[in-house]
Amino acid sequence: MTDEILIRIGKMTSLLFCALTLVLAVTTSGALCDEVKSAPTFPSKESLALGEKMYREGLLPSGKPMQANIKADSSVPGTTFTCVSCHLRSGLGSFEGDIYTTPTNGRSLYNPRGVPLPERGMATYKNGVKIEATPPRLPPARPAYTDVTLAEVLRTGKDPAGRVLDESIMPRIDLSEGDMAVLISYLKNLSTDFSQGVDGTFMRLATITSDDVTAADRAAMLTPMENFIENMNGLEKMYKENARKLRASFDKMPFRRLQLSHWTLKGPANTWQKQLEEYYRKEPVFALVGGIVTGDWKPIHDFSETNRIPCILPTTNFPVISETDWYTLYLSKGLYQEGESAASYVHGLKNTSVETNIVQIVRSSREGQALSSGFTKTWQELGHKSPRTIILKVGEPLTRDFLQTILTKERPTALMLWSGPDDLSLLEGIASSPHAPRAVVVSWGYLGKSIWSISEQAREIAYITYPYRMPQDETKYAVDIDRLKHLNNVKDAQLITLIKTYYALGVLSQAISNIKGNYYRDYLLDVISMQTDLESLLYERVSFGPDQRYVSRGCYITRIAKGNKQELIKMSDWITHN
Repeated sequence: MTDEILIRIGKMTSLLFCALTLVLAVTTSGALCDEVKSAPTFPSKESLALGEKMYREGLLPSGKPMQANIKADSSVPGTTFTCVSCHLRSGLGSFEGDIYTTPTNGRSLYNPRGVPLPERGMATYKNGVKIEATPPRLPPARPAYTDVTLAEVLRTGKDPAGRVLDESIMPRIDLSEGDMAVLISYLKNLSTDFSQGVDGTFMRLATITSDDVTAADRAAMLTPMENFIENMNGLEKMYKENARKLRASFDKMPFRRLQLSHWTLKGPANTWQKQLEEYYRKEPVFALVGGIVTGDWKPIHDFSETNRIPCILPTTNFPVISETDWYTLYLSKGLYQEGESAASYVHGLKNTSVETNIVQIVRSSREGQALSSGFTKTWQELGHKSPRTIILKVGEPLTRDFLQTILTKERPTALMLWSGPDDLSLLEGIASSPHAPRAVVVSWGYLGKSIWSISEQAREIAYITYPYRMPQDETKYAVDIDRLKHLNNVKDAQLITLIKTYYALGVLSQAISNIKGNYYRDYLLDVISMQTDLESLLYERVSFGPDQRYVSRGCYITRIAKGNKQELIKMSDWITHN
């Protein structure tokens, strides 16, 4: 039954599919290669850091941009055509449509490339009908590179077989001998030995909770994870049988059993970093999966960044908002994203201008601050002046008289009420004020089911950010959701945690399949960025992509329907803000 649900949740993420894909996959990078013909050098950390900047950012050791030639007389900064944009972080290459970008790590470059075996594209399904994908155009055979021929192909595009690579796809890079040596040394050391957390027998994973997470929420996450691990490990016999039937070379890529550790963080968040380091010292893991804590995810996020450990889709309303950090993949930006969507919606209201007056009333809590930050940054990016922001201390009352004073003085077009459920009773007074704003925006993520206490009179001006698929649109998923609840013995209060966990497991399941035995942490994240978007039971739209670290990026703006029925009605399309 668990397999059936995983199939329906992720379309192509069933456990059986994962095992068969592992068996049938043609390994194209380093997992089945012989030893590198020209052994990698072992440069200093400083040299590797300089090579990494060249590869990832297109910057020379001097700090100046590299120069890339895309046509005979056309030179552009290397920051525009970085190596990582096509060959990805791991250097193990990428697929985009039928275009295959070859690996650039030393283990691949310094071995000959044989005649490629025919490879089928990954099929997709639409309305139950199988649609075969266009197979990728695999590159022809070539001899192994040497330092000399690698420098030549980077400068001139000529490979060891004498073929000239397409200049529009592979830019020419003119580097000094010293700079070329730095880049080549980095490539030789890129994705050589498997990452920590993997040996000849096991791939080790961990999930994280804080000690104040309720027993029910903890169980809603751990139960499906433990079932997933058990089912995946149960496929070992079938995997080996199919591997023997195909070819003996699969003996070099043994089945890795999964191990899952549960790391519990205790006490104040400022002590979590040391606890995480101690857990990791005792049991190094390949990746973190899921996880749930009651506060900010930042201590775990920082731990992942420092140690370069993938963290796959934790359950949190308080992710780190960053355009550069790379190792944590989030389901969304949490409450910050609701603030973003509110700003985009108000910006689109009729007669809104640069001078439109907006007031935010913000409770000094994690929730209030996240919503306010998302709204303020987006509002300013849309060209508006900063909103008038009033901060309420935790426990400080918000009174009707104070609100009326603010409305009379500021005459806001819209009021963002990020102050918590206790203040919803004030909405009726706002609605009846002669200076009532056109909209008062509140957050579902902050308020939850307490929004149903909003009075009938106040519903005309009360707008609610809603970060999930609309409840009335979930009917086609009702059977799947009921099965999940029954399988895991979960109540409605823990349903979102359960669904998010299943989604994380679906993503991980497909990624383990698609890494094809290349057990490098960066490649795990590279593969997730390239894989098929998995339909979610919870979010309206989800998508993956290189350097995209928030899978769901949108939100609805809603209002409560008239009458006694507890129903939200859409006041917007799915709003995203990049």
